[in-house]
Amino acid sequence: MSVEDIKKRILDKAESEANLIVNKASERIKEERNTFENEQKVIFSGRAQKEIEKIRSDLKKRIDQEKLKESRAILKKKNELLEGLFLEVVEKIASLPKKQYKKFLIDLIVKDAPRGKSVLFMNKKDMGLFTEKVISEINNSLGKGREITLGTHSIDIKGGFVLKGEEVEIDDSLETIVKDVKEKEEIRISKELFGDV
Repeated sequence: MSVEDIKKRILDKAESEANLIVNKASERIKEERNTFENEQKVIFSGRAQKEIEKIRSDLKKRIDQEKLKESRAILKKKNELLEGLFLEVVEKIASLPKKQYKKFLIDLIVKDAPRGKSVLFMNKKDMGLFTEKVISEINNSLGKGREITLGTHSIDIKGGFVLKGEEVEIDDSLETIVKDVKEKEEIRISKELFGDV
């Protein structure tokens, strides 16, 4: 074997070993790159999942806040409508025909006048309906133990009256009567008007 053949053989062997080393290194680099990419995918997937959950949570909070605002706005509007309805009731009662309204007041006085002497206070318009004769008729209807006199000054109410007795004060102003009805019947009326509470 000549020197050239030996040299060629050594070079071929060296080249073969170098190729083997390069191939192994390439495989190892490829494996490491795949491992790195997989790790990055897992990290990215975890981060992406956290971001998605955060976005969902923020979106849910916003939706809940908007629903709450909407519910409050609806409730406020319902309350305004109910308040308007009850104010309208006060106005309707106060604007009944004079004879009917006067009878309503007299019946209420006879029903609610406390024991002893009481002073009847009304607004200026209603005071004009209650002459001495009417007061006398009311007192006859009250019977023994109860008596009323008409106050000397008017009070600021839409209608109805206030009876100031010796021990008690009866507030039968239209505003108070309707307010009492509102407090007792508001839920039922709301259900009838709006179908819910």
